[in-house]
Amino acid sequence: MSKLAPLVFSLFLFLYCAECKPKSPDFVRASGVVAGQRYEGEVDSPIARYFVEEYLQGRKSDALLHERMDRLTEKFAGRLPSSEELREISREFSIDFATLFFADRVFSEDANQQVRRIYEEELAKAGAKAEGPHPLRTIFVPGWLYVSHPENGGDLARQRVTLKSEGVETLLLEIDETGTVEENAAAVAAAVRQAQKDVVLVSASKAGTEVALALGSLLRPEETKPVKAWLNVGGILKGSPLADGVMDSLIKRWGVRTFFWWKNWKWKSLVSMETKRRTEALQNIRIPENVLVLNLLGCPLQKTLSEMGRDGYETMKELGPNDGLLLLGDAILPGTLTIAEVGMDHYFLTPDIDRITKALYWTMMRKLAGE
Repeated sequence: MSKLAPLVFSLFLFLYCAECKPKSPDFVRASGVVAGQRYEGEVDSPIARYFVEEYLQGRKSDALLHERMDRLTEKFAGRLPSSEELREISREFSIDFATLFFADRVFSEDANQQVRRIYEEELAKAGAKAEGPHPLRTIFVPGWLYVSHPENGGDLARQRVTLKSEGVETLLLEIDETGTVEENAAAVAAAVRQAQKDVVLVSASKAGTEVALALGSLLRPEETKPVKAWLNVGGILKGSPLADGVMDSLIKRWGVRTFFWWKNWKWKSLVSMETKRRTEALQNIRIPENVLVLNLLGCPLQKTLSEMGRDGYETMKELGPNDGLLLLGDAILPGTLTIAEVGMDHYFLTPDIDRITKALYWTMMRKLAGE
């Protein structure tokens, strides 16, 4: 939903080396059901095609390859692979395979299968106004540069208009567009404390870690009672390797810092998205049980990347599956619900975004109602 192209582009200018790009893989067509949804398109290897067309469909034409996939599936029964493990899977098989495998592991959880079923039912309504519980006030926590670059969608304006058409009361939380994670988390916490009625929080990208910090650390459990649900869209919960890449080199750091100064952006905002800082902070975060958390995670393949997502994806490719801004293995809080969208990247650029927005909202409402 959120489009942080300025961030990705500015970092990419300093991080990406064309001469370091690996040789392009030999793409092949694949068709099958993955993570509860149909995928038809190109994948980066015959191994990835076998996973889509045969392994996941219960067919076996290659006993040795099938056995390798069986062992991998058994290894991760009951848990998701970490980013480090996904990187190793990418190296052993391929990065598209690792992405598809991760999406399948997300879907293998019973709770995620149930929420996917509800979501598909809402999508099938083809934009018709849904019937559900009385809508709660929905507070949107915007993404990076949502004021200076509204054309990038960080203000979630389209989503707010879409939900207003559904009778949902919406409110944009006007945080500092280049505030640090900690500064904006404090603003989220203050908004929750001041809530006069029950609310739903919707966050995009960087705002995801800000909401997580507010709910799981800054607010006392009793202060979170007004928050009934949180929709976390592409949340950068453990930071972004793109931020790390800037900090790792003196030349890159000062180059980007000068660029930030010229744009009048807060340098500390980027520093606050380093993976070490965010990972350490996340260890102390505990989301209260009274908050229903639904994650929307893009799981792009190499041939499905958007123009905006490609640069960041290629920069992080050696680290394993990513959505163009974050590593997939870092994107999900344990014990929360997740819808993994195969083929979409961090920016969720699709003509169906209005229908997806409605489906996500009413899926949350149905889960809150006890489905």
